[in-house]
Amino acid sequence: MQLPNNAATNGWYNVLPNPAPVRQLSGTIRVPYVVLGAGVTGLSAARQLATHLPEEQIVLIEAERVGFGTSGRNSGFVLNSFFHGDEPLKNPELLLEK
Repeated sequence: MQLPNNAATNGWYNVLPNPAPVRQLSGTIRVPYVVLGAGVTGLSAARQLATHLPEEQIVLIEAERVGFGTSGRNSGFVLNSFFHGDEPLKNPELLLEK
């Protein structure tokens, strides 16, 4: 298996200590849910699955460190909205009525 090429361009990870060893997958496992990638999206998906399906087994697979790819190269910002201020909240096209 060929893993992604680590260009060592992520400054955030260059200042951190080396991570603890992780458990490697071996053999065959069968689970109902597999999430590939431990970036913002993968971690969010795994968390939602675990929250809504607590009895299910979920496997999260990451080739590098958690958040290493694109999620770790965006300056570390995760914003809760795509707009600022309250004016866009008054726009009915942006609201979901539930």
